[in-house]
Amino acid sequence: MTREADTGVSVDGGDVWHERLGWAYGLIASDPAERAAALVRLTDVERTTQDAWDRLNRTWRRRYSLGRRAADRDYREALSYSLPGGLWDRPAGSDIVAWPGLPYVLLFLEWEARYPQEWTRHAKAWGAKQRLIRDVAVAYQDDSDDLRGRLETAACSDTPWARRHAGYVLWLLDHPEVPNTRHVWRTWLAAASSE
Repeated sequence: MTREADTGVSVDGGDVWHERLGWAYGLIASDPAERAAALVRLTDVERTTQDAWDRLNRTWRRRYSLGRRAADRDYREALSYSLPGGLWDRPAGSDIVAWPGLPYVLLFLEWEARYPQEWTRHAKAWGAKQRLIRDVAVAYQDDSDDLRGRLETAACSDTPWARRHAGYVLWLLDHPEVPNTRHVWRTWLAAASSE
């Protein structure tokens, strides 16, 4: 993983992103075998990330641990292979449209829309989702047919959860001045339910 010296933030290209998270496309695949393999991989990644987190925590329990820096590096590396953890390392102020992680942001949101129970079980992270939706909404002010098309398809889904979330994201795209918070989500949901 390459990093900018001053910020410590990843500046990896699309090929590195694909190497780390390309497997995640299986989470939204129509082929059950491909989806099952991706879920197994996700479980392995979650276990590896948790193990790295536990090692890092053990170094903090020891005063003046020499292994703390290495444990932190190992944890960040393990996290970069997971969803949504791999999406947290976007350089501040960078254009999300040009960021090589954008396809995986859209995949993360699409996974929630298509398989909400699975997403909730494995990757529910309101803070990450909130930031990613806002970043995408601001970046796509001028409209992206691809993004809107995917969201409109999800908004017509047979799954109520997918319809609600896709509708909410579409609404946010049309109202970029509105903050994406739990309160706004609940208010929007109440209004949408009463229609």
